[in-house]
Amino acid sequence: MPTILVVDDDAVDQEQARRCLQALDDTEVLLAGDGATALEILARQSVDLVVSDLRMPGMDGIELVEKIRDDFPPVPVLIITSMGSERIAARALQAGAASYVPKSDLEDTLARIALQLLVLSESRRSSRRVLPHLLSAETRFELPNDPRLVTPVVAFLQENLERLGFGSERVRTQVAVAVTEALTNAMLHGNLEAGPSLRREDRAAYDRLVALRQEQEPFRRRRVHLTAWESPARVRYVVRDEGRGFDRSMAPDPTLPENLSLNTGRGLFLIRTFMDTVEHNDVGNEVTLTRSAPAGDPGA
Repeated sequence: MPTILVVDDDAVDQEQARRCLQALDDTEVLLAGDGATALEILARQSVDLVVSDLRMPGMDGIELVEKIRDDFPPVPVLIITSMGSERIAARALQAGAASYVPKSDLEDTLARIALQLLVLSESRRSSRRVLPHLLSAETRFELPNDPRLVTPVVAFLQENLERLGFGSERVRTQVAVAVTEALTNAMLHGNLEAGPSLRREDRAAYDRLVALRQEQEPFRRRRVHLTAWESPARVRYVVRDEGRGFDRSMAPDPTLPENLSLNTGRGLFLIRTFMDTVEHNDVGNEVTLTRSAPAGDPGA
């Protein structure tokens, strides 16, 4: 049974996060009111995911992320952001947090992102039993527009990274999150042309549109193409959809921390935060992500 630790000094926000996470089957949710208590819990029992607020008295969210990165590197941290904490959240992602969820979007997003990270974490533990010796790998996928395929594809790529010895657990998780976002964007926004504005306004209507277009021409026959080049020193991923592309000048600037509070552009913000270079083609239907293994990365 996976265990999630929620860290928040506000009892109301803590209870809201706990309630959202209870939607996950067979999952135990633990609570801590501050960073010090969270570290005590991590030291005495196994925890699969930490969900933490950023602004707390004593040890704040960034300090907690750094301590977990150094002392408990296999445990991913999902941070909760609020209006006014965007720059702190960006620093937390750079310090090692695996992803983030805006506080205004907890009900719709927290359980889904937590489950995504739990599945990725479990796949990494399983892959340690696989033969560890591999010099390099090149992999190509052609995927239908089924978001359920994204996690197993990324898990497959993570197994390659672990066998190759690319980076630490933290770095591999960041790469996995970036590729997950790129594939999901290609399927939903690229091929199915289901814009994020509808998802933000009416999630049920958005889900119905996705289901309809998965069976409707010309959307149904479109594919997502993924090519991965992976080695111990460097990885490169090219994700291309068969949609009409998009005008990048119309999207919110993902490099600005204040855009963390927006659902629109969340994926691109994570991609740009976690990868060294992110390049789009002129049409806007192909993105190339690269990252080099950092020297002396803790936990490698």
